[in-house]
Amino acid sequence: MTSEKDIQSTRAQTSPVTQIAAAAEQLFAEQGYRKTTMAAIASRLGIGRTTVYDYFRSKEDILIYLIEQKIPHQPRPQLQGSLEERLQTLAADSLSRLQDNIHLYRVLFTEHPVLGTKPGDHLVHWQQIILSQVRMTIQDAIREHSFTPRCSLDQIVFAYTALVSQKMNGLILSDSSRYSQPIEQEARMIVDLLIRGTGVIV
Repeated sequence: MTSEKDIQSTRAQTSPVTQIAAAAEQLFAEQGYRKTTMAAIASRLGIGRTTVYDYFRSKEDILIYLIEQKIPHQPRPQLQGSLEERLQTLAADSLSRLQDNIHLYRVLFTEHPVLGTKPGDHLVHWQQIILSQVRMTIQDAIREHSFTPRCSLDQIVFAYTALVSQKMNGLILSDSSRYSQPIEQEARMIVDLLIRGTGVIV
């Protein structure tokens, strides 16, 4: 019996899958997820609709495939450096992931009400991974006595989430596809605000 892992591996190595996903992503960006049909995806590629169904059962399956390819589902390897440097790395990861896949993120965030539960579940899982790393990074700094917090750990993580989300949402809702400053600088500004508002570096 073919395992789910084997199926995913076969998909990743099959060029029609990549072509169908790319065409769907273009259409999602141009006319929105709700208005995109499997027939439109087939038409964009100049193939029959049944050929698209040979690889994907629905446009939701295509969207999930795109998420799995473009949004990480594993935590980042062990981070090095000071608290600021580690948090800047995590913030920069989130910001760059969005900028590199801005059209996909716009679909996910602006058309969330019409999406199924699975795409949302994938996003929540990714966010949980990132926030877990942020929490552990701050905990390590407190335990090492290199950071003295002025509020609870939950409040610090909430503040981090709010600052990063504000920056990401600003790009999603704008007409631009890039941040106004280099990503490293944007991440540094976020972490500077976070540290100044929540604690003291020792």
